Amino acid sequence: MSLDRSLQRLLTIGLTFPFIVLNGWLALVVMNFFQPFTSILIAASILAFLLNYAVEFLTSQGVKRTNAVGVVSLLALSIIVLIAFFVVPIALGQLNDLVKRLPSLIESGIKQLQTLQLWAEAQNIPLNITGLAVQVAGRLSGEIQNLSGRRSPWYWIRRGMRLRCC
Repeated sequence: MSLDRSLQRLLTIGLTFPFIVLNGWLALVVMNFFQPFTSILIAASILAFLLNYAVEFLTSQGVKRTNAVGVVSLLALSIIVLIAFFVVPIALGQLNDLVKRLPSLIESGIKQLQTLQLWAEAQNIPLNITGLAVQVAGRLSGEIQNLSGRRSPWYWIRRGMRLRCC
């Protein structure tokens, strides 16, 4: 009888761990699939939570709730548009400067990696950094071409600002 109970306990413990790992992996896959939607939902929830304070303040001053919601919504929308109007050109300018400076930055990085490779060889450390540098440079230049040349900022906004780097 005790053999059955110990076997049953061992099987319960032994099967619980793989199920936990499988459920965790499945949860990560589902969260990764719905990531743009959850990001939008979380941002909207935080925005609604914060704007509700302004609506409550206006309703406490005697303004009808529908009018208060309209005023707060228009004010928030105008603030977002103004911020976008001033920030987006600055960000695009900085992105263009980065694209212009990227070849020299990549060249500097490759020189630093070559210096590291020489140091590793002097220390008798078996390390192949040259192949890694070529792969990183290829990936980086491809991503920057995607960002700067072919895609407009509206593409990234519609995509939920999911910029992938490296």
